Amino acid sequence: KLVVHSGGRASGFKNKGDEDSYDEDGVALYHVKGFGGADSTKAAQVAEVATSLNSGDCFVLLTPAAAFLWAGNGANETEKATAQAVCGVLKQGRKLQEVAEGGEPDAFWEALGGKGEYPSSSVLPEPDRPARLFLCSNATGAFKVEPLAHFSQSDLEEGDVYLLDVGNAVFVWVGSEANELEKGMAAETAASYVALEGYSADTAVLTVKSGSEPPIFTSHFLGWDASRAKVFLDPYEAKLAKAMAEQEAAQAAEEEARAASAAAKADAVAKAEAERASKASSGAPDGDPFEDDEPEPPPPPPP
Repeated sequence: KLVVHSGGRASGFKNKGDEDSYDEDGVALYHVKGFGGADSTKAAQVAEVATSLNSGDCFVLLTPAAAFLWAGNGANETEKATAQAVCGVLKQGRKLQEVAEGGEPDAFWEALGGKGEYPSSSVLPEPDRPARLFLCSNATGAFKVEPLAHFSQSDLEEGDVYLLDVGNAVFVWVGSEANELEKGMAAETAASYVALEGYSADTAVLTVKSGSEPPIFTSHFLGWDASRAKVFLDPYEAKLAKAMAEQEAAQAAEEEARAASAAAKADAVAKAEAERASKASSGAPDGDPFEDDEPEPPPPPPP
């Protein structure tokens, strides 16, 4: 079993004497999730907010005064046992309180910054039906669908599309750099998958874009880190935004050039007026600035 702390530090349950140097306020929340067996049940530190919770798993909340073991209504026995082991490692003298979903004390919610919405048992699959993730890619030249065992957030590559089967719904996750063929084929594959698995015809097939994942999607990943998610930008929108930016830059350069030309003309006029004014003050005639200042000789006298 593995405990992953924020920042990437990992422990194989040998760090009982370690200080919580990764945490600054004495509060830390750990997500305990299993993927079908004791060997695949792990714990990872997540954001210390109520929205990190979900009814399908267990969570360990550490505060300066206590350690809470929170069990969601859909958590299985393996996850509960692993959560107990995690508490044994991390509580370090804190008083352990086991909390069932719905029976949280005020101190529990206060440590999380107050109550909040999270995926509840009414929208999560049965605990004996773990979620399954499939990679949909044509990187090899042919469109392939491959299952990913013990999947995690790091498996989601921006250049591909994935299917996440959670039992009561199938999600199509679209990476920000996925090509159009993958997008289209993944949608068709999701519909075929629902039929092949014998799911109800009205099973929801939901598209999720990278960077816009809802909690009902992220709750199926151990220790989901929202800061790592890349915001999805449609490639056509990106091209349009680039073209508009280039057009605006060209217009700005043209306006700057016109302004510079007008300024140069104004400067030339000002210099010419200054020269005329200077000649006028010195008694010089106000005429052509390039006219010869010497008077013309008088005409010869008549014979």
